Amino acid sequence: WRDTLLKVAAILCERQPDSPQGYRLRRHALWQAITSVPQAESDGRTPLAAVPADMTADYQARLNNADLALWQQVEKSLLLAPYWLYGHYLSAQAAQRLGYTSAAEAIRDEVVRFLARLPQLATLLFNDRTPFISEQTKQWLAASPGSQTAPMVRTSEDTEAVRQCFSEQGLEATLRYLETLPEGDPRDRFHRQYLGAQLLEEAGMAQLAQ
Repeated sequence: WRDTLLKVAAILCERQPDSPQGYRLRRHALWQAITSVPQAESDGRTPLAAVPADMTADYQARLNNADLALWQQVEKSLLLAPYWLYGHYLSAQAAQRLGYTSAAEAIRDEVVRFLARLPQLATLLFNDRTPFISEQTKQWLAASPGSQTAPMVRTSEDTEAVRQCFSEQGLEATLRYLETLPEGDPRDRFHRQYLGAQLLEEAGMAQLAQ
């Protein structure tokens, strides 16, 4: 079934590269069967190998002059590494440079949904200690639609307030405080869940954080 979905996604992406549908379907196929996070050491390190650094560097170097071939190459690489979330950032950047804004935003939305479902992924590392989700990727996920470099002002303020609550009143009060924050959009929910998972981990409750 996964292979069938991926074939349909490939056809959609080939015929309508500007349409979000194929990219959404591809990510659904890639992640639908993942219902728990990979096994990890106490420091968050998993046995999974990171995508080769030279390949990532090559994609980054070619991004300024992105063409359809590069975009397709990045998309193909994603299928071999479901936890390489930086690759989705690169893919969205390529789409943006090609003028396919709705596809770029769809890619970001799908990553946000995946992380909202399994927020603990944001604290995990590949076996070379490369994080599953880099700082650049976090900022991309927090950026408002149409702005790839929007500062995380509100998120930073929230984080500061939550951290202060945690140091002054402890874990339980902080988790209650997180629940009182406005519902917001999927990105807001992702940041709340990510913060909650971080705090649980810091309080030595790694199992619950998962």
